[in-house]
Amino acid sequence: MRMTFNLSHPIHGDSLQCPACMGTNLSHRQIDVFEREEDCATGLHACITQSTVTVDNSQENNPSPRRNGLRIALQCENCQATPELIVSQHKGRTFINLV
Repeated sequence: MRMTFNLSHPIHGDSLQCPACMGTNLSHRQIDVFEREEDCATGLHACITQSTVTVDNSQENNPSPRRNGLRIALQCENCQATPELIVSQHKGRTFINLV
């Protein structure tokens, strides 16, 4: 799915738009951070939710097949869609997707 930005806010920068309704009211529900050495099966995984932080070594949901990754689970306040903002690395490049 193509990521769309709303360029109307000069102070905060671009805002994401919901892929379902194109609204710009997306709240963070959960943030997952994955850190590992290249091609390692384990590494560091931190999961942050409303009031909890958990840390483990799992790379199971890492969006990057070989390196570091970031997942931000979102909730649209307009239509209740639940897209994810994904940041991943591969071969020296960083990719950003809203899925």
